[in-house]
Amino acid sequence: MKIHADYPGGNIKVISIDGDTVNVENELRTTKEDWFYFSFCVEGAEGKTLTFNFINGRNRIGYWGPAISYDYKAWHWLDIPGASTPFSFTYTFGPDESKVYFSQGIQYMPERFDALAEEIGLVKEKFSLSLKGRQMYSYTLGTGEKEVILTSRHHACEATGTYIIEGVLRELSEKHQDFLKKCKIFTVPFMDFDGVVDGDQGKGRVPDGFDVVHDHNRDYIDKPFYDACDKMQKRFESNSENILGVIDCHSPWIFSGINDKVFVIHRDDVGDKIVNFSKLFVEESKELPFRHHEEDFFPANTQWNSDLGPKCITSVVKRVPNCKFAFTLETAYYGTEGNKATQESIPLLGRALGRSIVKSLS
Repeated sequence: MKIHADYPGGNIKVISIDGDTVNVENELRTTKEDWFYFSFCVEGAEGKTLTFNFINGRNRIGYWGPAISYDYKAWHWLDIPGASTPFSFTYTFGPDESKVYFSQGIQYMPERFDALAEEIGLVKEKFSLSLKGRQMYSYTLGTGEKEVILTSRHHACEATGTYIIEGVLRELSEKHQDFLKKCKIFTVPFMDFDGVVDGDQGKGRVPDGFDVVHDHNRDYIDKPFYDACDKMQKRFESNSENILGVIDCHSPWIFSGINDKVFVIHRDDVGDKIVNFSKLFVEESKELPFRHHEEDFFPANTQWNSDLGPKCITSVVKRVPNCKFAFTLETAYYGTEGNKATQESIPLLGRALGRSIVKSLS
């Protein structure tokens, strides 16, 4: 039997194996606070029943257990009553299950987005270089002079946002060609590209040379550390007259309370623009299996929403003052019973967001 993280997005450390119990822990790497992302593969365990125990007893696993895949493309939740706790899960490997992937959340890797780009005809262009010298790309849908910018993975582990962007692009490419002649969608879906490929947390990074948190969503400063953030900020400045809206897609804390919802981050400095967009989003998603509810608005100056620091949306508000909307969208990793996040339901919510964009700019 082999337990490893030797693939893009992998993250695990095997501490010990005691009979049918495998003691593991995720790697925080440059993240200097406790975080919860993991992803690992088990090979050669056919017919065995194993319990995977995260040894520090902290929250690592959500309501439906880990996400599971057999090909690293299609994902489903374990979702067996009693099979998991917030820090352990038990899995019985079928006789033909020679390779099984387990992850804290539903994965979205760059290969999927490239397949989407080819399928629906996105224009793929070089955008920046990662810290490790990897080529990063932007993708554009439409030919209009005006544009809406969509970003995700400022924090590498937050894959829900990339599914949201996929849903937006599919909806507009299929049903809103007239809109795309006036307004294009410009997206960088993997802002922390190294983190996505390497399997980092990405949240709360303290890179070499820093003594405070400076992840990609804390880098919208006069001289950004990350080239991708520098390039994005320069786009805000150089094209400010044509940018109609910016949505930065994230996932919140692992679970509980507001973290189980789909919510828009409100700010005093954008006022009714965001309230009105949220209402459109509520209406467009009201019939979906995973949706945005009106009562889940997250007001300004509440809890961590009082921190306006050097973030993506803070930069937009400063540099693109006349845009129609600019906000962070937080999408729960798991959701709740009756409002569950799945590989199928999150892109549907993205489609609703796409319709909301069109209506808000019509």
